[in-house]
Amino acid sequence: MDLINRTFQLLAASPVDLGTISGIGPLNPNNVSDKDSVRDQFNNAISTFISVLTVVAGLVFLFQLFLGAFVWLTAGGDANKVTNAQKQISNAVIGLVVSVAAYMLTALVAGLLGLEIFNPLGILE
Repeated sequence: MDLINRTFQLLAASPVDLGTISGIGPLNPNNVSDKDSVRDQFNNAISTFISVLTVVAGLVFLFQLFLGAFVWLTAGGDANKVTNAQKQISNAVIGLVVSVAAYMLTALVAGLLGLEIFNPLGILE
């Protein structure tokens, strides 16, 4: 048993070189070079921002939907709680529709301006 404890302590205390962690893609200040144009940097920043907002909107929708469903299930026949739960679920769906419409409008404007801002995996390059 002492051998197992000693081996575990040696393995747990071993130093591990993690390297330098400074950011991903356009969020990395060391990744900006002179060849990157302002337009490319703008596209990367907008793409990152829209990607984060899209994920947040989806998570908020799921949270509100599940919370409304839970309130409805635990209403116990109370009409007021059921009405509030229905309103919460419908508001979550309206929020999702608004988010999708905003995404589509942004894609339309970006297409008209010639910007390629919908490249969420581009931040990993």
